[in-house]
Amino acid sequence: MTSYRVSFVRGDGEVVQDAPLDALLTLSLADLQPCRKVQNYRHQVNQTGEYWFTTQGVHLAFESRLEEAVMRQLDQDRGVRRVAAQPFLLTWTAEDGRVLGHYPDLLADRVGQRRLVLDVRPTAHTTDEDTQRAFQTTRQACSAIGWAYEVRSEPHPTHLFNLRWLGGHRRPPHALDEYAPALLDLARRTPRPLGELADAVGEPFFARPVLFYLLWKQDLTTDLNVPLSDMSVIHARV
Repeated sequence: MTSYRVSFVRGDGEVVQDAPLDALLTLSLADLQPCRKVQNYRHQVNQTGEYWFTTQGVHLAFESRLEEAVMRQLDQDRGVRRVAAQPFLLTWTAEDGRVLGHYPDLLADRVGQRRLVLDVRPTAHTTDEDTQRAFQTTRQACSAIGWAYEVRSEPHPTHLFNLRWLGGHRRPPHALDEYAPALLDLARRTPRPLGELADAVGEPFFARPVLFYLLWKQDLTTDLNVPLSDMSVIHARV
């Protein structure tokens, strides 16, 4: 049976090294710093940066635009409560005696579901033997402590474009209290096109930002895999 060890950094800066796997079960994501610093260097291909994760009001460092896109998906997911980036180092001993290690990309706390560990890779970079071994071992380690594990690759391009647009409206707009109840009430009665819904509740200049905010919060829904437009049919969340 594989013996797993973990290393991580607590919120106060304490470095915990080579701890048993179940030490992760005592961790609060609020008390966790990145275990690995995001690297920046000349002629770097991938773009790094920080994403403002509105769900918990913190900046998360990302190592690629793909990782930033997955953070955006998690931020919009109302079932996700908190996320940590580069949360821990997982190590294990291979059959040939070598000690191997892997840094998962993200760790998410979810409402009413198991914690979720995520690796983010372009599809073209998921098939080599070393990567597959790291993914499989991480999946087994997560299963051993009752956590879920996923590998995410490129999202649907239209879905991502729509998320980026809605992300511009993720902060509560000026007229939220005035327009949100009417928008939600009309959408509950009958799903209708976005433009018609915005026009039906008053001044569209104020109603549209509220409508987009409610779409970001998933209080209103529509098919984000097609371009968002005035003809997008808006539903109230069931």
